[in-house]
Amino acid sequence: MGTIKARYRCHECRELHEDRRDAQNCCPPEEVYVCSVCDQDYFRLDEAESCCPEEEGSDPDALPFISHAELEALGQLRLIP
Repeated sequence: MGTIKARYRCHECRELHEDRRDAQNCCPPEEVYVCSVCDQDYFRLDEAESCCPEEEGSDPDALPFISHAELEALGQLRLIP
């Protein structure tokens, strides 16, 4: 049986690379801004902010709702009693 080797697949172009850094440098991630109402992404912050107007009566200083799944994806542990 031959030797198994690890390869790294670029997420965007799907090319295989022998080195992780080569894969990261091939198609580096781009920063985008996402509208909090409709989840449309934009390259510019001002475009995302003006995408969907805020609802009347909404509190602009209110914290956004974050689901349990989103918190866990960010690294927060769920405490089980």
